[in-house]
Amino acid sequence: MKKVIACIIVILALCSCANVQDNSPITNEASVSEVLQSSASESQTEEPTESTSIIDLTLIDRLNYLVRENIRCVESIFYLDMMPTVGSSEILDEATVAQVNYPKFNTYKDFEIYIRDLFSYEYAEKKLKTDVYEGYPQYFEHNGALYENVSMLGSVGYFIDWDNSKIDNINQTGDDCKFDVAVLNNVEGNVHEPDWQPYIIKMEAVKENCVWKLVKMYTGE
Repeated sequence: MKKVIACIIVILALCSCANVQDNSPITNEASVSEVLQSSASESQTEEPTESTSIIDLTLIDRLNYLVRENIRCVESIFYLDMMPTVGSSEILDEATVAQVNYPKFNTYKDFEIYIRDLFSYEYAEKKLKTDVYEGYPQYFEHNGALYENVSMLGSVGYFIDWDNSKIDNINQTGDDCKFDVAVLNNVEGNVHEPDWQPYIIKMEAVKENCVWKLVKMYTGE
């Protein structure tokens, strides 16, 4: 009889241990590596939740997307270059314009949706409407198609290398999230003998209508 009671006690103890969970939250300031290491230790079938993780993988995925598309905007849409065009350029009022030929944006509406999903309302309004030159913004709708204001493209010296950029030091407070992006910077600006040094670009995202968006485009300059 004593052996039976002892067995029951052991079984109950094991069941109790199996139900113990570590609910300690990740702090508001954490590196991506710390978050990923913490999540890796959890069951593969469980997704991080707000109750167990203030900085979760959903937020990290979104920030990675925002940084990736910020790089696209810097390098090939707004800053260093503009999107490819089709046909000859034309003069519209005093601006030189051309029709965009970029598979990602078949129409101006496609482009507007992309910009409004990527940037805060205030900054999207600036890029789409109020930041104009010779009477037109950098991208606009003309004859039902997406056009670009070629007059806004200039040449700039640029010394930031975004390759292998990494997000770190995420600090989320409510609907605001500040984080660092580690890149390389040619500090001396020497094209022939570049001196690439670690460089931190501080970024900020805000949550609008349940979606995280960058407060602006970050060039690193």
